[in-house]
Amino acid sequence: MSLTNLAATLSQELSYFPQKTNIKFKIVPNLPFPEIQIGGCIVPIKANDWVEDGYYYSRYRYKDFGVWFNHDGSETIIFVRKGYDPESVSKSMNLVLCSIIAGVDLGFQNRIAIHGNAVSIQGLAVAFVGARRKGKSTLSSYCASQGAEFISDDVLLLDADGLLYPGCPKIRLGSRTINRLGLGASQNQEQNKHQVIPLLKQKMAPIPIPNKRKFKSFLIIKKLIKKINKKLIKKKKRYKSLCDPYSLGIKINNKPTRCGIIYFPEESSDGSIYSEELHTGRALFKLIDHSYYAKDLIPSNPDLFHKYLHLSKQISVRKLFYPRDYSMLPQVYEFITEEINQLQLN
Repeated sequence: MSLTNLAATLSQELSYFPQKTNIKFKIVPNLPFPEIQIGGCIVPIKANDWVEDGYYYSRYRYKDFGVWFNHDGSETIIFVRKGYDPESVSKSMNLVLCSIIAGVDLGFQNRIAIHGNAVSIQGLAVAFVGARRKGKSTLSSYCASQGAEFISDDVLLLDADGLLYPGCPKIRLGSRTINRLGLGASQNQEQNKHQVIPLLKQKMAPIPIPNKRKFKSFLIIKKLIKKINKKLIKKKKRYKSLCDPYSLGIKINNKPTRCGIIYFPEESSDGSIYSEELHTGRALFKLIDHSYYAKDLIPSNPDLFHKYLHLSKQISVRKLFYPRDYSMLPQVYEFITEEINQLQLN
């Protein structure tokens, strides 16, 4: 995919959010790019450095590009290294970077942007928020397969009163989840092979065996390292696909929806299903911690902190404990539905 097409794709996905962001690509000789011209002035920048004029995002696994965010979220410049790998850049942009761009730009625009998924159940939005591998996509996809309406994936845009806005209608799902939930994505996956990337983006190199002269317990260390290396070799790659909800038979909610509950999924130790309400202070810091860089933006923008504080008072924020077992998802969905019913009665 050419950079022009990528810019058009990113702009289209970001167009679902209220304030428009101008996307530009710039080819540079090397990365990290040392400086940027802003308003006729040359501003030196460092990787992952927050400066008065904006923020430069870069990660070791993305060797071909870095991203500059303007301080008001109106413009994003993607620096691409000369001689870049088009396939690698396209995959990263579609599956990973688009969410980061949306989240950071929304934060610069003084908006609440949280990392999570959301569906609508009985007219109220239910959000699943948390770190990777907590089951957010699995929970939201299963709810959608049972009749809930899909609202947003990966980036949740809310206002301080708890109104949740729809995002780009795309879902990132692992192949195992697609198969286990019985979602009809085979045709969609065939059409979007270029949008499938491994979650483990780098091969893990074997640990070198130390020189026996430097260690008295050489044989023990050698045996341990061989065991670790054996596990690294056996470790399988896991994949996520960028899926079209329509092709999966999922209903779409394209209207702003009042958010009823924000769940932080956790695995239960005894296989039971229950939730715990978080008090306002704990809810506030959990939401900020799982936002798109709000904790970095808040020191220079106290108004953003007050928005998160007001949100944590308006919405029920809970930990959801459930067994990480596909066969138990019907019971989890029933439990969530019951909590929504109780919320509406109150």
